[in-house]
Amino acid sequence: MVKVNANLQEADGSFDEYSSRTYDLNEAQVTTLLNSDIVTYPRSHGSNSRSSVKTRIVQKNFSLFDPEKPVWEIVFQVIE
Repeated sequence: MVKVNANLQEADGSFDEYSSRTYDLNEAQVTTLLNSDIVTYPRSHGSNSRSSVKTRIVQKNFSLFDPEKPVWEIVFQVIE
């Protein structure tokens, strides 16, 4: 499993901290994610209310600081 810190960036460049989260993904999921042009991303709207938005990856960083727990830091920008 690989930890993915996902950050949602609005089209205007601001960040939606309520919709940013951490996922534990397997290698196949990470490969598919990084090879996707458009990613449907969940957006939080408060207490247990969610929708989704179309996004694209605008930044990705990989850290092997802790080799037993590699981490991807990915920024998804809203395109709708």
